[in-house]
Amino acid sequence: MIFTKPPALGIGGHGESPAPNELVLRIKPEPGAELRLLAKRAGEDSLEPVDLDLLFEPQVGDHPDPYERLLRDALAGNPQLFPSQVAIEETWRIIQPLLDHPADLGPYDYGSWGPSAASGLLDGHETWRVPWLP
Repeated sequence: MIFTKPPALGIGGHGESPAPNELVLRIKPEPGAELRLLAKRAGEDSLEPVDLDLLFEPQVGDHPDPYERLLRDALAGNPQLFPSQVAIEETWRIIQPLLDHPADLGPYDYGSWGPSAASGLLDGHETWRVPWLP
C-alpha cells in the first residue's frame, strides 16, 4: 500500500514532493510487514528512507504449512477453505474462454519481470513498483 504523496515540504534538497510512505506486506520467504518512511536527520537538510521491519514468526510463532491446514480442516469438516460449487462453476465460466482461445505469449528473459509488452499494463497506476530484493 502506498500512502498519499505528501506536498512539497521545502526539505530534502530540492523542494520537491517527497516519495510517499509505503506499507509492504511480505508473504514469502519470510512473512512480515515493512513500513517504509522518509525521515530527516536532526541538523541535516536531506530526507532518507527508514525501514521498520516486522517478521511475523518471532512475534506470533510458526504457522502450519498450507496443506497441513487444509488437511486438518478437511478432517474436522470445516468447509471454510474449500470453494463452493457456485464458485467453481463461475471460475470455469471465466477461465474456459481463455483456454479455448489463449492469448499470444511474448518471449522474455529468465529472471526478468516478463515481456516488455507487459510494462504498459499498469500505465496510469502509481501503485506498482518493482519490489526490492532481500
